[in-house]
Amino acid sequence: MFSDIIMPGGMTGIEMARKILEINPRMPILLATGYTEKMLKDRIEDMGNVVCIPKPYDTLKLLGMINDMMRRKTGSASN
Repeated sequence: MFSDIIMPGGMTGIEMARKILEINPRMPILLATGYTEKMLKDRIEDMGNVVCIPKPYDTLKLLGMINDMMRRKTGSASN
């Protein structure tokens, strides 16, 4: 799942990620953020399958992170 941390409507990407992980703890989640990793560490460190990508990000970095997450989930590389 890929989302921004800041979303319209009141729920944050972190809150949405927690709800998704309650249903499927193995779901890989990638959150885009303008916050620093240090600012988010205490909010996501207990969420094992959540990775943050800082904004702005380039497409190749995003695709690389998605590929890494999918490889960890399936245990194999997909090229």
